[in-house]
Amino acid sequence: MSRLVKPADPAAVRQRLVSWFAVEGITWDQQALDIECKHACCGTTAVASLTRRPTQLCGDGHAYALRILATQDVAVDRVVTTIPKTAVLSIKNTGIANLIEEAGLGGSLGLALAVMYEIENGVASPWYGYLQSLPTHEDVPIFWSEAELALLEGTELESYVAEYRAALDEDFDEHVAPLVAANPDYFPPNEESTRRRRFFEASSLVSSRAFEVDDYHGTAMVPFADLYNHRTAAENVHIEAEGDVCPFCGSAVGCACMDDDDESTDGHCGHDHDDGHACNHDHGPPVMEQKRTPPPITETREELSKRSVKELKGILKERGIDFSGCFEKADLVTRILERCVAPPDEEEECPELADERTMIPKGLLDSEDDGEEVEDALEMRVVRAFHAGEEVFNTYGDHTNASLLSRYGFVEENNVHDVVCIQRDALVALLLDQLGEKRLEDRLAYWDETGRALTSQAVEAAEKAAEANKAAEEDEGDDEQDATEDGDDGEANDDDGWDSVDEDEDGDEEAGDVDDADEEDDEGEDDDESSEDGPAADDLKFHLDHGGRASPHLLVFLHLAHADVRAFRALTRDPAVARRHVRHLVAARGGEWLTEQQQPAATVAGSAASGPAAAVTTVNAVPSPLARAVCATLVRAAESRAARLAGGGGGGDGSEGVLESEPAVKAAARTLRREELAVLARAAELYRAPPASSSPRRRR
Repeated sequence: MSRLVKPADPAAVRQRLVSWFAVEGITWDQQALDIECKHACCGTTAVASLTRRPTQLCGDGHAYALRILATQDVAVDRVVTTIPKTAVLSIKNTGIANLIEEAGLGGSLGLALAVMYEIENGVASPWYGYLQSLPTHEDVPIFWSEAELALLEGTELESYVAEYRAALDEDFDEHVAPLVAANPDYFPPNEESTRRRRFFEASSLVSSRAFEVDDYHGTAMVPFADLYNHRTAAENVHIEAEGDVCPFCGSAVGCACMDDDDESTDGHCGHDHDDGHACNHDHGPPVMEQKRTPPPITETREELSKRSVKELKGILKERGIDFSGCFEKADLVTRILERCVAPPDEEEECPELADERTMIPKGLLDSEDDGEEVEDALEMRVVRAFHAGEEVFNTYGDHTNASLLSRYGFVEENNVHDVVCIQRDALVALLLDQLGEKRLEDRLAYWDETGRALTSQAVEAAEKAAEANKAAEEDEGDDEQDATEDGDDGEANDDDGWDSVDEDEDGDEEAGDVDDADEEDDEGEDDDESSEDGPAADDLKFHLDHGGRASPHLLVFLHLAHADVRAFRALTRDPAVARRHVRHLVAARGGEWLTEQQQPAATVAGSAASGPAAAVTTVNAVPSPLARAVCATLVRAAESRAARLAGGGGGGDGSEGVLESEPAVKAAARTLRREELAVLARAAELYRAPPASSSPRRRR
């Protein structure tokens, strides 16, 4: 049984937590913020109205909720919370840091083991004042009963729970159980089932509350920061930290750990830390092991996104970085960029830029703050003003409702990041009756070999262009020359976007298109590697967004499937043509597939007209047969998915809303179902009667 004794009432929980904050040097603007900790009606939606997190239980068994409330109006850019890094709980400062390091564990897995140990250590743990304020576990679906899990039937979470439980079981069997068995002095005897459940519980706390701190601590529990609840796209505060620290000792002001002249054989200089850090643990593997450490990743986000999921996991696994909490490809890319990328200008900033006596960068010595101690702490800074009486929110990132429920135990109404996936098998079944087996097989083969990779490449190019446009908008107002150059680039991109869709009437391509095609042909190997994701990847890439729009991959796949024989043959024969069509579709996200025979017989480009007005014409004023076929399939897919969703979870479509006395679990599942049905309804309405296209098209 756990020795983590909880106080009898919420006031005692809060008092013990606040006292621990004071001891650890955690401060907050007490004129502006208040920590609310109060009783709530256990297990019902009345609790959910107090906080987006599931509630905790006091020693008397009653539920309570923690959140941050504003007691005065606060403007942007004010620091309202400061948390010394010495107060965080990580794999570097836990009581079993040596065991975790010897076992080569890291990331969420290592942190879950550390949290489990500290909780079992009870009042003897240095973090007891913090841990006693946490719930035993977050109320996420891996802890739901079979009856409660049945409420998720048909939703995006239907298959997730079993898969995640299996992953946690594997981690426990392969890593946790052997370590515990080999170290009885650290872990008192316990039933395996009890220990396994405690590991699951600790994993849920880590998944829902941990933050990426820096290169030394990695992922860690950050007391006070996790008191701020989540709000999508409307958060009030962001957490800030100095992440570029020594990975061996955590020093933020420079040390000799990475000195090339150091002849130490343990990977550490053996120096005394001036900041009071107790150097009582090993900081790194032996030198021979360090030489075998893979080099830092130098690829950009776009380049990493072209890699397969298997490759991304391999990068993390090779470096001993846990990825069990990464549920999507984008999560893997983010984890790599956070943990595997070398600090910028690392080689250029070494010995010659540091004072040899203090190893403090000269820039710090020469600054106006000379003589002041550099505090190594995390700060919560206001990014959106708030007013007295309001709850103050952070953000946990851009998550779908399925992700929020699986990791944090709650869902949001009208979540702009919500999506509903269309399973590839279900889509193929719909297309089989319309296209016939042979035709569909050909289209699927082309999609798996080429189409998916082309679409991924086009999506990445569109995202990059959007980022460039955003940067250009932010730079607007700079000197006139820069503004002029940005404007020229934007017009050129617009022309290239249209010219990349089809050829001029005489069949000649623009020189820019040829160069672009050649460049992308050189990237063929990357395209092939991206396609290694295989058909299983389509189950995530084929989806409808919050507004009901088909994802680029789903849209392009359906256009390929419905394209007539002549058009499909042209695409397969000429990769450059296929690439241009895919890029246009991704950019437009519309219902058009601009094939040669669908172009108007006469164009303004061939007339005698001149001037700006003559450079624009309307193409496909009426949806093409191909566009109508794609839209019809999307409507059928949305309606089929909605029927399955409405029939699951004991029936009902969730439209009756949430009752005040309804259990929180049932309310969350019902809201998840209702929001997903709303996405499908918007998709059916959007594609049932597609508007005529009147997009202006620039011609030369």
